[in-house]
Amino acid sequence: MDNDSIKKGDTESPSCFIVTRTVPLTIINIPLYVGISAFTLSAIAFCSVFTWALFGSVISKHLHNTRIKSALNITLGLLLVYTAVRLSGLLL
Repeated sequence: MDNDSIKKGDTESPSCFIVTRTVPLTIINIPLYVGISAFTLSAIAFCSVFTWALFGSVISKHLHNTRIKSALNITLGLLLVYTAVRLSGLLL
């Protein structure tokens, strides 16, 4: 991927910023830096898992209605196809 194809929004997520700042600290191999990096990445992972678990519990309460279930399946399916096309480079 060349620099022209990278859009401004693709590289400005907070988690991307934090990971690119903490992972190189583990290479230095100073215990404090390794601890800070491990704590930061663990906190990011916990927040991500908690968000998906919360989303799943909220969605599961509404999936008894077949119209909502069908709409959700179609929406998530279209988002999955969009993501696959976007990652493949077919869509700019």
